[in-house]
Amino acid sequence: AVAKSQEGNLILSPFSACTVLSMLTEGAHGNTETELKKALHIDADEAVQKRGMKTLIETLN
Repeated sequence: AVAKSQEGNLILSPFSACTVLSMLTEGAHGNTETELKKALHIDADEAVQKRGMKTLIETLN
């Protein structure tokens, strides 16, 4: 959505959104955790997911 009453630029980064949601998944439990993992297509165990995010961030830096 675009704010028509505001001037300036807006940048939305899918990577940033994914990173924040991945961090939220770390603290989530029960149904919330299940739904976040489903939305992010996380089907690996936690250790594999953490290594994957770490590798991706290191590669991008």
